[in-house]
Amino acid sequence: MTAATTASAAAGSLPAPRTLWHALPRADALKAHASIVPASLFLAVYNQFVCPFMDGLPFLTLLEGLAVVMAVQIVLRQILWVYWPAPQSVSLARHGWRIAVISWGIAGLKAMTLHGLTYEAYPLLSYLKLATGFWILGAGLIAQFEYTLLEDMLRKRGAEGAAADESPGATARRLEERIVRRLTESASSFAVAPAAALVMMAVRQVEEGYAEPVIVVEVLFIAAVFVGAALLVAGHYGRSLRRDTVAIVDSLDAVSGGRFDVCLDASRPDELGRVAGGINTMAAGLRQRERIRDAFGRFVSPEVAETVLAEAAEGAVRLHGERRHVAVLMCDLRDFTPLAERLEPEEVTALLNGYFAEMVAAVHAHHGMVDKFIGDAVMAVFGLAPCPQGRTPERLAVDAALEMRARLAAFNAAHPNRPPLSHGIGIHAGPAVAGTIGSPDRLEFTVIGSTVNLAARLEAETRAVGEPILMSEAVAAHLNGAARPVGTGSLKGLSRPVALFAPQAATPTPLLPSY
Repeated sequence: MTAATTASAAAGSLPAPRTLWHALPRADALKAHASIVPASLFLAVYNQFVCPFMDGLPFLTLLEGLAVVMAVQIVLRQILWVYWPAPQSVSLARHGWRIAVISWGIAGLKAMTLHGLTYEAYPLLSYLKLATGFWILGAGLIAQFEYTLLEDMLRKRGAEGAAADESPGATARRLEERIVRRLTESASSFAVAPAAALVMMAVRQVEEGYAEPVIVVEVLFIAAVFVGAALLVAGHYGRSLRRDTVAIVDSLDAVSGGRFDVCLDASRPDELGRVAGGINTMAAGLRQRERIRDAFGRFVSPEVAETVLAEAAEGAVRLHGERRHVAVLMCDLRDFTPLAERLEPEEVTALLNGYFAEMVAAVHAHHGMVDKFIGDAVMAVFGLAPCPQGRTPERLAVDAALEMRARLAAFNAAHPNRPPLSHGIGIHAGPAVAGTIGSPDRLEFTVIGSTVNLAARLEAETRAVGEPILMSEAVAAHLNGAARPVGTGSLKGLSRPVALFAPQAATPTPLLPSY
């Protein structure tokens, strides 16, 4: 690769500057420059056929002079479009408006200078009138039109995604273009421009002897009153507009931040009122969705709720499964049936709810997921959610089991007037399929496989060996010596005996008598 090619490649990797020439296609740039032509034609027609002081000039001569000014202006605008980048705090459309105002201002000076050199006999006010035509009509009115024209072009290009150097849509999101400022600028331009033109015309009429001086005072008074009234009304409406737009923007920020308790005043009888009403409806829907998510997360784990709701948002919930390495914990109350026979149903429900609250807290504290409640049993899975650094699903499951034992002891101590509860816990680790099973009308997220079955068999074996927690060899291998063997067991449904282990931290407890 040559040095020139390397330099070219390096230059191509740099982001393009934020200039209008880089942001717009060439055809759009020519359209924007073409807005100068109607203004020049207007000045030519006005000076030749309307203005009583310049009708002696040949029309072609007038056009030639305006064409020179127009060409200079286009060249100046093009140079600024190419070499003057927009600051990061300014949108490209407003940057284009600034360039338009500058170019029209310089064009007015150029026209006044050319007119003075060509027609020395004309009075000074004639030169000034020509220049203010560029300043009022061009910098005042046409620049505002060019502003909206550039906005439309840039937004269209941003929607098409054609800007590889910079997306104008992204720029619009990053910058603030105040609606009130735009409204005040437009009102000022379209009020001040005709008023200034009328005043200039009246002054010229008086200077040339076509009118009395009092006409200038009258025109000036009327222009000042009407311009002041227009600006006052625009300012009052602008403040109202700003209040409502700021409220809309703040509410959108709140919704994007996860706060859906917004309620906007939707009483405006215009489009902003409809926008406010739409935001209120959207926020109410999001609040309801969050309540559904919260309620759903109480019936299944929060992770499952997020997965199912995400799939539902994309379409239908799919029946599918994924093979994962997990640790399964089965925890079942011992001899609970006789106790339940002695209690009222409401008492049984309250007892189980209090017990399950402690067990679920222990599972969640160690990054586990409660898969389901099976009567008075709890099935929990570890390894579906990311594990903390240095921890394995097996270690998390054993730690959760030890905390479940501690919480059970505290739960029994808090209720001394009833017989204490006792449970057995079995833990096994291995491959399993985690996913959604059932039918399209009734779904359940669960973990399936021999790993689950062996965990359930280990839990059932706790009664026979007198250990509150039993684990398989696959789990014990991850405890770094913190497990002790307690023999082997012939578990139901398995053809060969299984080595049984218990955690060192869990002391054997005698079986509690039946109630």
